[in-house]
Amino acid sequence: MNIDFETLPKTACDTVSINYKKHHFLVALTSGTDVAAFTIPPELMKAFAEGLPGKIADYEKQYGEIDPRGAEGGIQSPIQLG
Repeated sequence: MNIDFETLPKTACDTVSINYKKHHFLVALTSGTDVAAFTIPPELMKAFAEGLPGKIADYEKQYGEIDPRGAEGGIQSPIQLG
């Protein structure tokens, strides 16, 4: 599937919670008081995890190093700040 990220509706994510059961991972993304939850098969979660370091490296080359300490208490989204 070819996804046009420019045309997708966007919601900022403040926190991510991940858990798992035998047959799937559970991922909850929060935006303020709203929560979107997903079940993801282990094979897809592993493919996501393996592809993520490359995307992060590309981001840091373009925009600079990410400081993960900001994520400890949750990060306010631009929607909440503005």
